Amino acid sequence: MADTKNIAKDKKTDWFFQLLVFILSLAALGGVAYIYYQGNLMLGEVKRSVAYLQTRVNSNEELVSRLSGQLQVRLDAVESKLNAINNRNYDFTLLHLNELISMANQLLVVYSDVRGALRLLNYANDLLKSNSSSQYVEIKNAINNDLNKLGQLQYADTVFLASKLNSLSEQVGMLSLVDEKKLKVEEGHLGESGADNKLLWVRIWNNIKNDFKSLVVVTKMDQNNAIGLLPEKEVIIRQNAKLYLLNARIALLQHDEELWRMNLISLRDDINNYFAKTTLSELLVDNIKNLLSIDIMIRDLNMNDTLKAMINLNKLQK
Repeated sequence: MADTKNIAKDKKTDWFFQLLVFILSLAALGGVAYIYYQGNLMLGEVKRSVAYLQTRVNSNEELVSRLSGQLQVRLDAVESKLNAINNRNYDFTLLHLNELISMANQLLVVYSDVRGALRLLNYANDLLKSNSSSQYVEIKNAINNDLNKLGQLQYADTVFLASKLNSLSEQVGMLSLVDEKKLKVEEGHLGESGADNKLLWVRIWNNIKNDFKSLVVVTKMDQNNAIGLLPEKEVIIRQNAKLYLLNARIALLQHDEELWRMNLISLRDDINNYFAKTTLSELLVDNIKNLLSIDIMIRDLNMNDTLKAMINLNKLQK
């Protein structure tokens, strides 16, 4: 009986272990299946990433290919231009030479700037010193001729004259206007000792006569705009004087002899007409006289030899 119970108990225990093994087997199988499933998902993601990267690589290859084609086209264009330049025997020295001479001529014609033009012509001359080509012989000689001609020109020192005009402007501000009180014409002044001895009616008559004469204002009719300018117009008179000096400065920069003389003469006349006669006013008039004696025009201001040689040189390159 005891053996039967033991056998039954053993069978029951075996069944329990078998069930446990079965459950563990199912769990292991499920784990493997889950891992397999997750592996497939990851594999799919990897495949999609690889496909995306492959697409990007293909598009980048197309872009690189397109850009390479465009770059090659540009390189071919540059190469063809270089070949064309070489075939025409183009010299880049000519390009720089044209620019320098054009700028020098502009400084002379437009601004009358002799120093600036000489500086540019010297640059052009230095540029040609290292070039031994026979085609530049004419332009070299022409530049040297114009350098000598322009270097010998006599012209006024604009910086010095501008400083003189500034000094005049300051001194004009220090002048005092002429006294324009009404002029009285007094006659028959009585001495202090004899005045009291005159009759009363004589003194009254003299006072009335002098009062009437004081109404008369004596003004020179032949002077520039002297009539009508009173002391309260002092600001206008002084501003006109400064305006004349400013116009003279502009004329100096433009080497305009006519405008220069016209404004200095107007300033001189205003000083004589509207300002008191003092040592300073006489000094100003003398300074203006000295400025009027200076010739600010620059004659024979050209570089024709260089321009003609430059035209001939450009014709050779065509």
